[in-house]
Amino acid sequence: MSPLNDGGVAAGSVALGPELTAEVMKTAGKSLVNSHWGSYVLFLKLPVARSVIVLRGPMSALPCFWIRFHNITVLFSLIEDCLALKLLSFSVDWDCIRAQAAGGDYLTRQTAINEIQTLVSGECLEIGSDRISRKLYWDPSSIRTETPVGRIDDAAVLLRNTTQHCVNAWVATRKTILLQLSGGLDSSILLACMCRAPTKPETISVNFWSKGSGDERNFARSMTDITGTELLECERDQEVDLRRFLNCARTGNPVVNFSAYDIEPRLVQLAHQRSATAIFNGEIGDDIFGHSPAPEVLAECLNSCWPSMDFFRSAADYAELARVSLWSAVSQAIRYRSWQRQTPYWSLYRYKQFLQISTEKRLVTDDVARSYEQMLTRYIHPWFENVRCMPLGRVMLLWGLVNATSTWSHSPFAGADSGLFMSPLASQPLVEAFCSIPSRLHFLGAENGAVARRAFRAYLTDAILSRGTGKGSPDMWMKDVLLRNRVFLRELLLDGILVRERILDKSRLEAALSGAVSNSRVGLAELVIQLYIESWLRRWTTSEASVAV
Repeated sequence: MSPLNDGGVAAGSVALGPELTAEVMKTAGKSLVNSHWGSYVLFLKLPVARSVIVLRGPMSALPCFWIRFHNITVLFSLIEDCLALKLLSFSVDWDCIRAQAAGGDYLTRQTAINEIQTLVSGECLEIGSDRISRKLYWDPSSIRTETPVGRIDDAAVLLRNTTQHCVNAWVATRKTILLQLSGGLDSSILLACMCRAPTKPETISVNFWSKGSGDERNFARSMTDITGTELLECERDQEVDLRRFLNCARTGNPVVNFSAYDIEPRLVQLAHQRSATAIFNGEIGDDIFGHSPAPEVLAECLNSCWPSMDFFRSAADYAELARVSLWSAVSQAIRYRSWQRQTPYWSLYRYKQFLQISTEKRLVTDDVARSYEQMLTRYIHPWFENVRCMPLGRVMLLWGLVNATSTWSHSPFAGADSGLFMSPLASQPLVEAFCSIPSRLHFLGAENGAVARRAFRAYLTDAILSRGTGKGSPDMWMKDVLLRNRVFLRELLLDGILVRERILDKSRLEAALSGAVSNSRVGLAELVIQLYIESWLRRWTTSEASVAV
């Protein structure tokens, strides 16, 4: 599979060449999915069918939105471009807002603006004279490999070669790149591969740190020392003013990112100062590299290996990593498999219910919670519509892909420069390679991320390899920021649109914000989600392109 446009975000148009064009035309775009990868939106005019095909590439960082204006379909990647045309009046999809407030990040074919729809990655839109239809050309939930990789050494070679191939393509046309280097396994592998790329781009790593478990500078330093690359250490801003949320971008949905309001503007500024044309991160690396095995993986193993000894060996490895008994590991596998067989679709909300995660901390009203449960199937991403047929160990990877491909190019804080942000590990060849590796290999021998560690052992420092399952967290920083901004949060949320529309329960919200935010029973993530949604609503309803409320 060859990279298209060097795996980067397409700017303008790219000629495919006569032979490739003929094959693509013959298959209405399907052949391109199998032969090339990258960030693209393909437009094809089919004279025989008298229709136009629009295909958003698998794992494409380039979004594709569309509206209908009379009998014309208008397609665009930037919401602001559409607003500048002043073709339509826009209105909020309140059901979508209720769904997101109740269930978190729901990013599907629907946006939170009634008039704007979007293509998901790998989806084709066919526009005819009298109809519009859509079809999935690429669905990672249904990828089947006739000959799965059975040996860990073979899996390691496949993962290493595919990762290097993807990174080479992403860096091919770029002289200077900023890398958000957390000091974890994923971004460390990414740095090592960037330094081995044939084009040898200048790589400047940036590590954002905060007190407590958010300080991973020693790990980042170990990688930049052995690669001979530059490292910038930036302390997270303890004084960050959350009023900047009021200037968030008018995206199709309230896009949630728990630290973007501090990190993204600073990265964009650094990119301009250092003439960098891209900002890389290790997004979804945890899933691609099999970090922290979950019970879903063991349930998948139960389906494929039962009653062989391979299952019990895998259960023993999982039990050692998860620090549970072998009996508990087997019981979890049986419980998860039973849940899969009873569940026609997957959603984060239903998943949390299955895990018996308490809903006591929610801020939405009981009416909104009940309403959301009744309309849940409206907000299921097409990759999750048939979970019974999907290898269960693939679930969290797909959830990561949904978020990565939905938020890449319309970040709420990076503005017009948001196209700088790229996630090379979220590439089609890597996803397909992951799908060909049995999930149990990722914790073989009770080693977390076993395939990745074997694949990149020579690339990484002992400090990175010995980290185990531990990861840094900015939770302490986030608590401090929310506490410092408690007055603003009260002003924004208690008298806000979500309370006015009876989506948030004012008494619950007031209780959450009355004392120390950091000690509230309401989770930090819940507060930040509602902050994003409220700010998004205000941005749309108080701008020149005001929506109907």
